[in-house]
Amino acid sequence: MKAKISQSSLTALKPGQNIADSEIKGFIARRLPSGLVSFGFRYRNGDGRQCWSNLGTFPDITVEQARKLAKSRAGQIADGADPVEAKNDTDGSGNAGERIAAIAENFMRLYVRKNNSEKTVYEVEAIFRRFILPALGRIPIARVKRSAVVRMLDAIEGDVMADRTLAAVRKMFNWHAARADDFNSPIVKGMARTKPAQRARKRILSDDELRDLWRALDLPPEGPRTSPRFAAYVRTIMLTAQRPGEVAALQSGELGRYLGTPVWKIPPKKYKTKIEHWVPLTPAALAMIDDEAERDYVFSDFRGGIRPISGITKSMDRLRARINDMRKAEGRKPMPHWTRHDLRRTGRSLMSRGGRIERDHAERVLGHKIAGVGGNYDCHDYFEEKRDALERLAALVAAITNPPAGNVVPLKTAA
Repeated sequence: MKAKISQSSLTALKPGQNIADSEIKGFIARRLPSGLVSFGFRYRNGDGRQCWSNLGTFPDITVEQARKLAKSRAGQIADGADPVEAKNDTDGSGNAGERIAAIAENFMRLYVRKNNSEKTVYEVEAIFRRFILPALGRIPIARVKRSAVVRMLDAIEGDVMADRTLAAVRKMFNWHAARADDFNSPIVKGMARTKPAQRARKRILSDDELRDLWRALDLPPEGPRTSPRFAAYVRTIMLTAQRPGEVAALQSGELGRYLGTPVWKIPPKKYKTKIEHWVPLTPAALAMIDDEAERDYVFSDFRGGIRPISGITKSMDRLRARINDMRKAEGRKPMPHWTRHDLRRTGRSLMSRGGRIERDHAERVLGHKIAGVGGNYDCHDYFEEKRDALERLAALVAAITNPPAGNVVPLKTAA
């Protein structure tokens, strides 16, 4: 939007929007995801590369102060100088250095969104919006202290989330350090709240637990926020061994056929490894997929499937409670806590259980990269091997969830 930057025009700005000043070319005001308004000057340097000179954040500086700084930047460029290279006052308060909120915005735009799947981008943006920007956003990057990072982590409930936030802010600081001449990250070893071995989950569902899950999913949807497609969604995670977020985002346009077999083609932009991943669909998995032509997201409960499935957290809580109610009625102990991702781990473990699926083939089903020279030079798609692995998985899941009635094995009559 092009207009004169003023107090009233700033009030109307929404997060992600910006105003290009109609009087001073290159003078920009933009509202960050944190809600702060950042002033800057956009120009091209002597190499023709577009650059951004940060002017400060409202209300630390007023609109008129930012306008004067923008005129100063325009004068420097006219004289052949480069404001980014020159170490001038960039926040309008006598403190050299951009604020972390501006660094975070560039980090998201130039690194996170270009190098990660949509799911990862969504999760990283949520961490910045909830934890990092409220705590650190207004601090100039050159003045950020380790103690400020520690206070931010101390205020986060849950050690795992604190470590995820630490990982995100560490990545941003390292990214900025690689681009700046005199910045050293305040993050040091030992700031994590948990150890990698503690964060690694090993939970898989036993045969009894898997049977209880299948029985509970056969019951009608429970609660106003439970999606009618929720049961099919959960079963598809188990039968394909794919990540829950990727299954939730499955779209009808990603379904096709290859070598006569139905296949789900996950595009690079939606996949964690940024490489297209093909998942052969067995008859059992295909039965879970609603392929209505007018539906966009397969497991959506919205009209026309215009958005992915929603209310998953509450639906999972109801499902766990339903399983435990069944067990209580049968005089059994409650089922230990489990997550959707545990189903993916269970599927991978079941593929090893039969002893007929090679380890590398099972890893390829999950979309994991194969280590070593083979992973770099072997470009075969192994589609048939992945299909065989998933068919064996489906057969084993069927045998577990639908066992034959009784345990009596008939003996042959002696001759």
